[in-house]
Amino acid sequence: MTGTGPGATNTLTGIAGAYADNIPVLLLMGQIPLADLGKEVQQEVSASIFDTLVKWRGTFARVEDIPSVIRRAFTHLRSGSPGPVVLEMPQDVLMTDVPDGSLEYEPVGPGHKAAPAADEVARAADLLVNAKNPVLNLGGGVLSAEAWDEAKELAELLSMPVATTLVAKGVFPEDHPLFNGNGVLPPVAGMPVGLRYI
Repeated sequence: MTGTGPGATNTLTGIAGAYADNIPVLLLMGQIPLADLGKEVQQEVSASIFDTLVKWRGTFARVEDIPSVIRRAFTHLRSGSPGPVVLEMPQDVLMTDVPDGSLEYEPVGPGHKAAPAADEVARAADLLVNAKNPVLNLGGGVLSAEAWDEAKELAELLSMPVATTLVAKGVFPEDHPLFNGNGVLPPVAGMPVGLRYI
């Protein structure tokens, strides 16, 4: 939870990191009153600064909307690939008096993980099996899916060198003969191995 203005901007680096590493984070962003938005009042910062760094951004436009906006935020946090969500909380909406019990909230159930189509899996398998020098780069997806055993099995099946991103450090045994290092970015994952073939 942040205050208005710099309170929100100070979270940009953390939110960007959470987005890059597929970490679910709910940022409750304080905001100036709705009536003052767009008037360049002190500490006004548009929540749109987060648009390329979050899965979804919502605003409490009316106090009655708070339960549905929170429910939608948790739906985004728990569905598909994990990532951050920002909820913009204008001061005037949060200060509105409401009768006790008038804001009912029903918690969101477990999320649904995205799954590829069967033909996409078959195509990926064909590409891997027929690749000349494939490299497996493991990232946050393996971590969040708890698929480290499957990743190891795939690497061993195809004798594929393995690299990991920093967030996935530890998902593959570092003493394994196929391990090629960690802390690599996806575009350069295959470089150390690839250089051996040049």
